[in-house]
Amino acid sequence: MDEVIFGMSLLKNEAERIRVILMSDIHYCKEWYGIAPEMKREMLCADLEREYAKDPYGALLLLGDYSLDHWAWNTKGTYLTQGVSDTKRFVEHCLPQMAPSGVEVRMIAGNHEQYGEALWQKLTGFNRKDHLVCGSVLFILLDTFGGDLDPTEHSDGTYIGANMADLRVLMARYPDKKVVLCAHWFDFEKESEEFRSFIAQETRILCLFCGHNHISKVVSTGEEYG
Repeated sequence: MDEVIFGMSLLKNEAERIRVILMSDIHYCKEWYGIAPEMKREMLCADLEREYAKDPYGALLLLGDYSLDHWAWNTKGTYLTQGVSDTKRFVEHCLPQMAPSGVEVRMIAGNHEQYGEALWQKLTGFNRKDHLVCGSVLFILLDTFGGDLDPTEHSDGTYIGANMADLRVLMARYPDKKVVLCAHWFDFEKESEEFRSFIAQETRILCLFCGHNHISKVVSTGEEYG
């Protein structure tokens, strides 16, 4: 399966403990590696049910690429060729089983969901960028592929990097919170100098999470990022 699932516990004291699940690149859209979409849904939901039974999570953060709705290669994306949104199908068929009652959910777009804000909200009920406070930690979900939206031609998305104004506003709004930055992807070579300096100097930032490359590993951001 292609999705990356990561769980973390935020523990200031036991009474405030909140478990957070982060996921990316589910691609609920076609048969991959012999796994049909419906089988993928069953496997994914079964994995999450086991995780919740073992140790209930309080938040589910989804970081993009639920589909190949906008895709530049091979058969091209389903939205421009067929008018089909597998992202909408994911929200209708998968999401209700993935988030038990009381679990906070946030769902941002990836490079394969190049819908503008209005259409994204209509299809998913979420915002392309978002945030969530979990105990003593603020999760900021950035829209780093927010360029050239609602395209009329196939592409793999336009990377625009982190919106520093949004980042500064949210961190100022929650001055007592530690911060985890999330996005579908952080392209460190394309990010702004302002972002590099901010990450290096802002001690409240614990780490960054992203998907996109279908690999689960810890990466050092390097000296530029502190």
